[in-house]
Amino acid sequence: MKISIIATVSENNVIDDKLIRYLSNDLKHFRMHTTESTVIMGRKTYKSLGKPLPNRRNIVLTRQPDYPAEGCIVVHSEEEALQEAGSEEVFIIGGSEVYRNFWNRADNLYLTRIHTDVIGDTYIPPIRSDVWIEESREFHWADEKNSGYNYSFINYGKKRLKDSISIVLSTYNQSEWLEKTLYGYEAQTFKNFELILADDGSRKETYDKVQALIPQLSFPVKHVWHEDKGFRKCEILNKSILASASDYLLFSDGDCIPRNDFVAVHFLHRKTGHFLSNGYHKLNMELSRLITKDDIFQGHCFTVKWLKAHGISASFKNNKFTTSNFKAWLLNTFTPTKATWNGHGASGWIFDILKTNGFNEQMKYGGQDREFGERLENNGIHGIQIRYSTVCIHLDHPREYKTFESIVKNKAIRKYTRKTKVLRTPNGID
Repeated sequence: MKISIIATVSENNVIDDKLIRYLSNDLKHFRMHTTESTVIMGRKTYKSLGKPLPNRRNIVLTRQPDYPAEGCIVVHSEEEALQEAGSEEVFIIGGSEVYRNFWNRADNLYLTRIHTDVIGDTYIPPIRSDVWIEESREFHWADEKNSGYNYSFINYGKKRLKDSISIVLSTYNQSEWLEKTLYGYEAQTFKNFELILADDGSRKETYDKVQALIPQLSFPVKHVWHEDKGFRKCEILNKSILASASDYLLFSDGDCIPRNDFVAVHFLHRKTGHFLSNGYHKLNMELSRLITKDDIFQGHCFTVKWLKAHGISASFKNNKFTTSNFKAWLLNTFTPTKATWNGHGASGWIFDILKTNGFNEQMKYGGQDREFGERLENNGIHGIQIRYSTVCIHLDHPREYKTFESIVKNKAIRKYTRKTKVLRTPNGID
């Protein structure tokens, strides 16, 4: 028998606010999963419903003897409830105490996440990253029928995927650049990956663009979004880490178009006890706009010939586009550039990432990715340089979120991390 928990919660895991109980699509989602199955609920949940749910086997769990619940099976223990279930999958539908009692023995979690914080005093238990693995996510923009807030349907299981990669791609209100970047991932030679869009509060334009592109993409996309409250990239990256299903994660940005071997190189070079650090080639705004879908799929924009034809002068940096296996090894080995954790391209094992507690959410723009890598180094997880083995093209964009204050604060945090050998940030995933 499979035990599944189904719940609707706010961003801060509250389950008892009226706001999150009236979402028309959530009701359809609930019916789709639970119809013709067994549902187990507590006394208060049954009382709020007022009657048994149709086309389901209804079990009410209560400590009260002789509790009347017409049309339901009344039981007094979790074991008794499971014995009475009589179906291949049983759904735990609340309330909070019933969720807690079944939480550790559940096989699946079907969660509707409303993307706003609400006030309440009843919560679901923590979704621990070492237990629950996100298998799928559907992000939806708000409308009149659906609470006025954006929401996601998220399914969790307990088995992490191997021999695959979860790509975490950060973005914020750059839908034109994001489209080109997604074409870059569609062109990859290595296909066994999911893409997690770490969206730091973009407007609906980005959502619409992603929805229009998904039918053209051969890989699954999880759109992880939170409200726009300023630069909170570290927070959305941590949420995206928790959304990953693979045991190996590759991080990049939604304005960095990958060459078609980008994911394959990261997958082939992954090594226990290490993370990988790749390079990028930054373009000006004119060239960034000029790149077409065909340029990406045909690989033209990753050649020195194309770059020179569009005004890029000769440079040692162009070696990133021309290296053979031996030349790449030689340059990777003897480059003076340190193998740091870079926001535009770095990858590592999920268990190493969780060991550091993810990104430091106190940090705004400026070196927050490097500080994460420095904690990996403090934990004995060392960087390997692959900047000449593969490359991504960094598209130009303004940085209104860059402030003097954030740079100064981040430098101080990084100095402390290096000096005191910080292993784990207290302001991260947990």
